[in-house]
Amino acid sequence: MRLLAVDTTGPFGSAALLDGTRLLAEEKFEAGLNHSELLMPAVDRLFRSDRSEISSVEGYCVAAGPGSFTGIRIGLATIKALAFASGRRVAAVSSLRALALKLQTKEPGARLLCPIIDAKKGEIYAALFDAGTG
Repeated sequence: MRLLAVDTTGPFGSAALLDGTRLLAEEKFEAGLNHSELLMPAVDRLFRSDRSEISSVEGYCVAAGPGSFTGIRIGLATIKALAFASGRRVAAVSSLRALALKLQTKEPGARLLCPIIDAKKGEIYAALFDAGTG
Protein backbone atom coordinates (compact mmCIF):
# COMPACT_ATOMS: atom_id res chain seq x y z
CA MET A 1 0.00 0.00 0.00
CA ARG A 2 1.41 3.40 -1.01
CA LEU A 3 1.34 5.86 1.88
CA LEU A 4 2.13 9.53 2.32
CA ALA A 5 3.31 10.26 5.86
CA VAL A 6 4.00 13.68 7.37
CA ASP A 7 5.40 14.91 10.67
CA THR A 8 5.04 18.55 11.67
CA THR A 9 5.18 18.08 15.44
CA GLY A 10 8.57 19.70 16.01
CA PRO A 11 10.98 22.31 14.69
CA PHE A 12 11.88 20.00 11.81
CA GLY A 13 9.24 18.66 9.47
CA SER A 14 9.24 15.68 7.17
CA ALA A 15 7.22 14.00 4.47
CA ALA A 16 7.77 10.44 3.30
CA LEU A 17 6.38 8.23 0.58
CA LEU A 18 6.24 4.54 1.42
CA ASP A 19 5.26 1.34 -0.30
CA GLY A 20 4.34 -0.88 2.63
CA THR A 21 7.38 -0.65 4.89
CA ARG A 22 9.75 0.33 2.07
CA LEU A 23 10.77 4.00 2.00
CA LEU A 24 10.48 5.34 -1.56
CA ALA A 25 11.33 9.00 -0.95
CA GLU A 26 11.74 11.40 1.96
CA GLU A 27 11.88 15.17 2.37
CA LYS A 28 13.04 16.88 5.55
CA PHE A 29 12.91 20.58 6.28
CA GLU A 30 13.80 22.97 9.08
CA ALA A 31 10.44 24.52 9.82
CA GLY A 32 10.83 26.63 12.92
CA LEU A 33 7.41 28.30 12.92
CA ASN A 34 6.84 27.90 9.17
CA HIS A 35 5.30 24.42 8.78
CA SER A 36 2.38 25.92 6.87
CA GLU A 37 4.71 27.44 4.28
CA LEU A 38 7.10 24.50 3.92
CA LEU A 39 4.97 21.34 4.13
CA MET A 40 3.27 21.35 0.72
CA PRO A 41 6.44 22.33 -1.21
CA ALA A 42 8.16 19.39 0.56
CA VAL A 43 5.32 17.07 -0.49
CA ASP A 44 5.62 18.37 -4.06
CA ARG A 45 9.41 17.70 -4.08
CA LEU A 46 8.72 14.25 -2.67
CA PHE A 47 6.49 13.27 -5.59
CA ARG A 48 8.83 14.88 -8.13
CA SER A 49 11.78 12.88 -6.78
CA ASP A 50 9.74 9.69 -6.95
CA ARG A 51 8.36 10.62 -10.40
CA SER A 52 4.85 9.82 -9.22
CA GLU A 53 1.56 11.58 -8.62
CA ILE A 54 -0.37 12.15 -5.42
CA SER A 55 -3.21 10.15 -6.99
CA SER A 56 -1.06 7.02 -6.48
CA VAL A 57 -1.38 7.38 -2.68
CA GLU A 58 -3.67 4.78 -1.12
CA GLY A 59 -3.56 6.12 2.45
CA TYR A 60 -2.16 8.83 4.69
CA CYS A 61 -0.28 8.86 7.99
CA VAL A 62 0.25 11.88 10.21
CA ALA A 63 2.18 12.40 13.42
CA ALA A 64 -0.43 13.42 15.99
CA GLY A 65 1.85 14.53 18.78
CA PRO A 66 2.83 15.25 21.36
CA GLY A 67 4.63 18.29 20.07
CA SER A 68 4.03 21.78 18.78
CA PHE A 69 0.30 22.49 18.98
CA THR A 70 0.31 24.65 15.84
CA GLY A 71 2.55 22.20 13.98
CA ILE A 72 0.24 19.30 14.84
CA ARG A 73 -2.79 21.26 13.62
CA ILE A 74 -1.05 22.06 10.32
CA GLY A 75 -0.08 18.43 9.70
CA LEU A 76 -3.50 17.08 10.65
CA ALA A 77 -5.41 19.68 8.61
CA THR A 78 -3.24 19.11 5.54
CA ILE A 79 -3.53 15.33 5.65
CA LYS A 80 -7.26 15.43 6.42
CA ALA A 81 -7.82 17.72 3.43
CA LEU A 82 -5.84 15.44 1.11
CA ALA A 83 -7.65 12.37 2.43
CA PHE A 84 -11.07 14.00 2.12
CA ALA A 85 -10.36 15.12 -1.46
CA SER A 86 -9.17 11.65 -2.47
CA GLY A 87 -11.50 9.50 -0.39
CA ARG A 88 -8.50 7.77 1.21
CA ARG A 89 -8.07 6.77 4.86
CA VAL A 90 -5.90 8.45 7.51
CA ALA A 91 -3.90 6.92 10.37
CA ALA A 92 -2.76 9.18 13.21
CA VAL A 93 0.48 8.03 14.82
CA SER A 94 1.81 9.00 18.25
CA SER A 95 5.21 10.69 17.94
CA LEU A 96 6.37 8.88 21.09
CA ARG A 97 5.17 5.49 19.81
CA ALA A 98 7.00 6.06 16.51
CA LEU A 99 10.21 6.86 18.42
CA ALA A 100 9.74 3.72 20.55
CA LEU A 101 9.41 1.58 17.44
CA LYS A 102 12.58 3.15 16.04
CA LEU A 103 14.39 2.47 19.33
CA GLN A 104 13.13 -1.12 19.28
CA THR A 105 14.98 -1.80 16.02
CA LYS A 106 18.19 -0.22 17.36
CA GLU A 107 18.08 -1.95 20.76
CA PRO A 108 16.79 -5.49 20.03
CA GLY A 109 17.50 -6.77 23.56
CA ALA A 110 15.73 -3.93 25.38
CA ARG A 111 12.75 -4.76 27.58
CA LEU A 112 11.45 -1.25 28.16
CA LEU A 113 11.65 1.76 25.87
CA CYS A 114 11.27 5.36 27.02
CA PRO A 115 11.32 7.90 24.19
CA ILE A 116 11.61 11.53 25.30
CA ILE A 117 10.83 14.71 23.37
CA ASP A 118 11.84 18.18 24.57
CA ALA A 119 8.63 20.07 25.36
CA LYS A 120 10.56 23.31 26.00
CA LYS A 121 10.36 25.48 29.13
CA GLY A 122 12.14 22.79 31.16
CA GLU A 123 9.54 20.09 30.46
CA ILE A 124 9.49 16.87 28.44
CA TYR A 125 7.03 14.55 26.74
CA ALA A 126 7.76 10.91 27.61
CA ALA A 127 6.14 7.50 27.58
CA LEU A 128 7.17 4.03 28.65
CA PHE A 129 6.61 1.16 26.24
CA ASP A 130 7.02 -2.61 26.60
CA ALA A 131 9.59 -3.51 23.93
CA GLY A 132 7.70 -6.74 23.22
CA THR A 133 4.57 -4.90 22.09
CA GLY A 134 5.93 -1.53 20.92
